[in-house]
Amino acid sequence: MRERFWDFVAARHHVWHLRFEEGVIPPWTTDTALRDYHFTNVYRDLDPGTTFLRAWLRVHREQMAEPAEAVFNALAYRYCMTEAGARAAGWLALRSGAVRRVAEAAAHPWFWHSAYHIRPYGPGANAKGLPRETGLRILLQDWIDQRDRMARVLDLRDREDVAGQLQKLPGVGPFLAYQVLVDLSYEGDEVLRCGGNDGWVLPGPGALKGASLLLGGRASADDARSLIDQLSAEQDDELGAREFPWWYGGEQEGPLSKADLQNCLCEFYKYVALSDGKRPRIRRYHGGGG
Repeated sequence: MRERFWDFVAARHHVWHLRFEEGVIPPWTTDTALRDYHFTNVYRDLDPGTTFLRAWLRVHREQMAEPAEAVFNALAYRYCMTEAGARAAGWLALRSGAVRRVAEAAAHPWFWHSAYHIRPYGPGANAKGLPRETGLRILLQDWIDQRDRMARVLDLRDREDVAGQLQKLPGVGPFLAYQVLVDLSYEGDEVLRCGGNDGWVLPGPGALKGASLLLGGRASADDARSLIDQLSAEQDDELGAREFPWWYGGEQEGPLSKADLQNCLCEFYKYVALSDGKRPRIRRYHGGGG
């Protein structure tokens, strides 16, 4: 299964390389799963959502009234927004006017990311059938009211502590907290002071399933972290043997970070499920030449 994992990682990135670096027309692979379904890139910062958010943070860095705005905007975007939704709402200062703009944009269906499936937030939201726009407005105001917590996150030196503090914000679970930690870590010490994405990782549900496949039994978070450490150490040999087209366009400069490998485990689980005739939650792709 380990060999199959590295085969998947190499094949997935070869698809990206052929498409975007070499400009080859589809199909880019004969693998029907990779051809017909969406898998995130093995380098997380190549995904469109990450590329947009990184650019969004950098463009607005100079106009931030307070550093905690970086945390607020990353949380809001990852919670539910599309790129179009974020542009419509504009950069969000820690003021109630930002909440009003988000609520106006949220009235449009294109505002909401297709992965958004979180229940409406707010006291009694589920029982009262609170509209998601109203729940989002309540949530954003609650985050603004906890701006001091968001500001403290920026000075923490431990990645696990950052994720833990983010989870103390209303409506923020482990998955969202870790995604925002990874997003803000791309900017280095200019935003966070807890090190880069080759440090502590928080394996999500999909990554735990992928780790379980490789380990041959149900993996705990510690099991998955240990496995990711091993994968990180062996990637040069395994990917080099597969003529992996290392990417040098980002700060990582070649090797996959441990955050990337966490993501690869999640995508590998979906890949194996599809190959075995199962139907995991994954979108079909219609432009691959199949």
